[in-house]
Formats: sequence, C-alpha cells, structure tokens
Amino acid sequence: MIRSPSLALSFLFSTHISVRQGSILGAIGRGINAVISAIVGVLMAIVDAITTVIIIIFNPMLLLRLPDFPWAAPPSKRRTVRRGDLLDE
Repeated sequence: MIRSPSLALSFLFSTHISVRQGSILGAIGRGINAVISAIVGVLMAIVDAITTVIIIIFNPMLLLRLPDFPWAAPPSKRRTVRRGDLLDE
C-alpha cells in the first residue's frame, strides 16, 4: 500500500513493472510509462512558458504602480523637486 502521493507518482511513472523485462507486457508497460512521462514533461514545459510570460508582462506593470520608486513611475506621475521645495524658509 502506497501512502504518500509522491511515492504513488514515482511508482506510476517508474519503469519498474512487476512483469519480466523480456515479455511483451513489460515492453508495453515501459512504452506506456514513456508516453506518460513525455506528456507530463510537455505539460510542465507549457506551464513554465506560460508563467514566464505572465511574470515578464506583469512585473513591470507592478513596478510602475509602486509609489516608493519615483524612477519607476511614468513621467506623468513623477514628483519633480522644484527649486525651493527642500528649503525650510
């Protein structure tokens, strides 16, 4: 009985099957495992690409909305220091 989900996944995607390695059932099982592993790898690559694009698109937009960095704000929102603003008199 497999209790851990990670152990169950590793058992599902492993190439060790309880059939003899020379038999046709063993070859079919190894082929199925190879196909499943390839599908999971492609899905992981797609998710990685999507998250990378999301980070690239939304990160500068988040930086533009932060008020603490005046150099990251758009020119219309920048606070310009005028002559005499820093003087107490």
